Amino acid sequence: MSTVITDVAGVAERPADFVTNRLAAGWGLGSFATSTMLNGVAVVLLYFLVNFVKIEPVIAGALLFGAKMFDVFTDPPMGIISDRTRSKFGRRRPYMLGASFFCGLAFALLFNIPEASVTYTYIYIGSGLALYALAYTAFQVPYMAMPAEMTDDYHQRTKIMSWRVIFMTFGNIAGFAGRPGMLVSALGEGTRVLWHDGPGGRRRSSPWQCSRVFSRPAARDRPRRRPSASILNGT
Repeated sequence: MSTVITDVAGVAERPADFVTNRLAAGWGLGSFATSTMLNGVAVVLLYFLVNFVKIEPVIAGALLFGAKMFDVFTDPPMGIISDRTRSKFGRRRPYMLGASFFCGLAFALLFNIPEASVTYTYIYIGSGLALYALAYTAFQVPYMAMPAEMTDDYHQRTKIMSWRVIFMTFGNIAGFAGRPGMLVSALGEGTRVLWHDGPGGRRRSSPWQCSRVFSRPAARDRPRRRPSASILNGT
């Protein structure tokens, strides 16, 4: 049961472990990043690998499934490691800070596939997915353990998680918005990733086109050599 601070008149003011809206919102903001990244990979990556990189759907699905299974086995050890960590920055923040950079790196690598043999491409994608799963775990597990340590008060925890849901909702929207099927339907099958051919040569596409991957790659015209697939180019 939480302790309640009272004023001189004996009127209850606030719990001793009261969490301000600023602190709760600051913590909840992390869910915007995790939801955006999670939904971005879940919604877009399979489409990107199959339609742009030209990987067989069963292989792409197997790679994604393997990454999920890897994530299953890394969650418990990450929780144990975080619980036993002792540092001047706490036992959660160091992992969250370090993992945030690797999450961004993994996300960039997954959508920038270099030109290589089929075997190397599979290894590259598998490694990128493993890095993504490990970095996501290293951030998410300590992150979700924090509310229970921030306060013992039921209502304060409810407030903290409410802020998380708010930011998670916006993250879901950001992750799902402009998904490939909707954008291809609206803008046409020939729309490229970040660039497309125009009268004056290659020019930048609109910001909404940049948000998600949907393309008709030129690789189909050169079956013997697969060009590098990247969200930074459309060929």
